Amino acid sequence: MSEEESTKIEWERQIPLFSNYVVLKQLSVAILISAFLVMMLLIVLDPEMIFDAFMVFLLLVGILGVLAVIAMALIQGATRGGLKAGFTLNDSGMHYEAKKHSKSLNRLTAIGGVLAGSPALLGGSMINISRESEFMSWDEVKKITAYDSQKTIVAYRKSLISPMGLFCTDENYDTAKEYIKKHLPKGVSLKRK
Repeated sequence: MSEEESTKIEWERQIPLFSNYVVLKQLSVAILISAFLVMMLLIVLDPEMIFDAFMVFLLLVGILGVLAVIAMALIQGATRGGLKAGFTLNDSGMHYEAKKHSKSLNRLTAIGGVLAGSPALLGGSMINISRESEFMSWDEVKKITAYDSQKTIVAYRKSLISPMGLFCTDENYDTAKEYIKKHLPKGVSLKRK
């Protein structure tokens, strides 16, 4: 094994959408923030609408939640078990790469957005396409959490934008945690949940 090969870890994993706590948590946060912002906008526009704005919040959470479950079920079915991704840890940082089915799904939804005349669907697909390959250097890491029961590690950037999930296998989870601990910047430690 060469020096270069020994300083990097690579693996692929199919990411189950319904059974992974990290996926469900991030989706829930996105739904709640979206509905909360709409509620706050309604209150700012008419302060006497507090009760109505709260009802809109609850309705949006419900609608977005149902739509998210439907979308996740379609993705889970279309990909036969979840999105497939490749991950790399090396001396420079962490890398995520969407695999063939995920990329195809992103392009199909973009085409669907154009054909349906839906800017929201097209915009969401374009964001997904732009995030098909991501890199985070070790210097960018502000916080990192390992979810032992899920074999998942989530790294948060200093900018708080675009956290990176590393979905490990049973075989490489402990090795990945140790590798990450050795490469984290001073003052950042791997927290476990």
